Amino acid sequence: MARSRFAIAFARTLRRQRLRAGLTQERLAERAGVHPTYVSMVETSKKVPTLEVAQRLAKGLGIRLSKLVGEAETTA
Repeated sequence: MARSRFAIAFARTLRRQRLRAGLTQERLAERAGVHPTYVSMVETSKKVPTLEVAQRLAKGLGIRLSKLVGEAETTA
């Protein structure tokens, strides 16, 4: 199934923010309480996180969910 432009933009934004924070996928996964493979799948648009998981990912990055979503919206 093709992913929406927003889902692709969210994936790119998540990766960009993770790299900006100097985190590996493994470290972000640990902070967010998810499996590292899941972070990889979100970053490659193979999975779209639930709102709850997106919130945990944002918290793991040390940013607000609104920043993560807002940045994705502006690039979608």
